Amino acid sequence: MAISFDSLIRSERARREMSRRELSAMAGISERTLIRIEQGTGSLRAFCRVASALRLRTHGLPGELAEVRQIIRNAREQRGWSQDYTARKANISVSALRRIEGSDDAHIESVAA
Repeated sequence: MAISFDSLIRSERARREMSRRELSAMAGISERTLIRIEQGTGSLRAFCRVASALRLRTHGLPGELAEVRQIIRNAREQRGWSQDYTARKANISVSALRRIEGSDDAHIESVAA
């Protein structure tokens, strides 16, 4: 059973009885950014910072954001899929897929789609 990024962070923070202020300080992000992550709309870069601060090891999600981009791009290319086809299949925009494959500013909701 898959767990969403937002619920993973929320449940782990609650399990450790940490405030948003404490966790955001540990991760070096603002509380507002942490709230976005817990709502499923934060950036993948910020999620990785929070996951690192919590010392979370998530199956299938490498610690380096560049590796995540490369894994997604390689999987698409190995299948011979265009960005347009992949975006339609994932129910996201082509621009969202381009951000995911080539930018540190990919957003969680784009990746989870």
